[in-house]
Amino acid sequence: MNKYIGLSLEELSKAANEYFIRHRDNGGASEFDSSINDISRATIHAFHLKHGKCFLGKVNLYNKERENITEYQFTVYAGQLVYNFEYAFVIPRPDEELLRLIIEYNLPKETFNSQDTWNRVKQIFARIEQLGGVSLAWS
Repeated sequence: MNKYIGLSLEELSKAANEYFIRHRDNGGASEFDSSINDISRATIHAFHLKHGKCFLGKVNLYNKERENITEYQFTVYAGQLVYNFEYAFVIPRPDEELLRLIIEYNLPKETFNSQDTWNRVKQIFARIEQLGGVSLAWS
């Protein structure tokens, strides 16, 4: 049972911040403290209740998603089980600009440029924020 189900998005954000503060001085969270996973699942649930519909997305695409990168789409959340690390964010509606940013970020590059990569990641998360979306954290 997820004790965080039923909390508001604001309460869940506070719980996530408290989780990070609790673990910041010991090198990070323990794999035995999975409360951040429960908080993220409850966040998806609360987001869905608030908006009536929501979409889950990934920043880093792997395997078949990367092979078929131009076909990548956000996943409609309909109460299904969400696995740890499966999604990086939740948004209220699909967004073509965010989709474009994610696809461009995942396209093969001839050379690696860390500054360019970091700038692309910042653009993705800025767009998520502009849409009123929420980033998810997992342990």
